[in-house]
Amino acid sequence: EPLPAVDGAIDPEDLDPALHGAAELCMGLAYGEMCSAIHCPLGSFLAGHFECSGLGDWRPVPAAGEQQVRCVQRLCPEKLPSVPGGGESDQSECTERATGSTCLPVCPPNYEGQGGFVCSNEGTWMPAEDMP
Repeated sequence: EPLPAVDGAIDPEDLDPALHGAAELCMGLAYGEMCSAIHCPLGSFLAGHFECSGLGDWRPVPAAGEQQVRCVQRLCPEKLPSVPGGGESDQSECTERATGSTCLPVCPPNYEGQGGFVCSNEGTWMPAEDMP
């Protein structure tokens, strides 16, 4: 039986036209095994998985705190990493934390920032100059 649709997921046929849906990638799995053929867009992750039930269909197993299996956008932490020489006051609270967002550190008095941070696709703050 085909896998249920997942909000925000990429159709496997878009990744490889030879595939005919994600269920084809999971054919032959035994009872209790997980299907991991669902791909989420860059900067997001699959919150949960589907498990082969004993009835020949797929049982959704949402991640903790989720109501359904779905693609969830990765967010960076609220606090930036420490900035050398910045002491405690360099901890900016960033309101935009989605992948690709930028955030500038708060510098202590008499210090000037030399750049900011960008939220990577993995959900970590990276110095802007290190991003491609």
